[in-house]
Amino acid sequence: MQVEGINASVSAAEVVELRATISVMRETLGEAEHQRTVAVQQSQAAAAHEIAQLRAAISALREELERSGALRETEVQAAMVASQHEVAMLKATVTALRDELEAALGERDTAIQNATLNLGHEIAQLRETVQALRAQIDQASSPRGPATSAR
Repeated sequence: MQVEGINASVSAAEVVELRATISVMRETLGEAEHQRTVAVQQSQAAAAHEIAQLRAAISALREELERSGALRETEVQAAMVASQHEVAMLKATVTALRDELEAALGERDTAIQNATLNLGHEIAQLRETVQALRAQIDQASSPRGPATSAR
């Protein structure tokens, strides 16, 4: 017997052997598919576990970043408040120093005006004294001065 070009003279023992080989190959293939399925499932489980770990790490980093940003914002606000306070203190100091300077300049101007006024009076008195002395000198040197009138 010949089946489509294959010699049909195969013995029954060979057929049994071939069927056994096919059965073993099917079992091996089934076991290989099972192992591959288990490996894929393990790989997927490992990947899912790694993804979960990465998500947790991302979440933790995001929270840390938010805390850090909030802390940085708080620090910046505190620095701004401190700077504003320092600026206010410096402005108050500048204002106080300006007021003191204006007061000192006013006192100096008043002192200069008083000294100038006093010097003006003193100069006027000295001029009067000089004029009186010149008048006395003139009277003493003139022929009709006080010496001749005393006789």
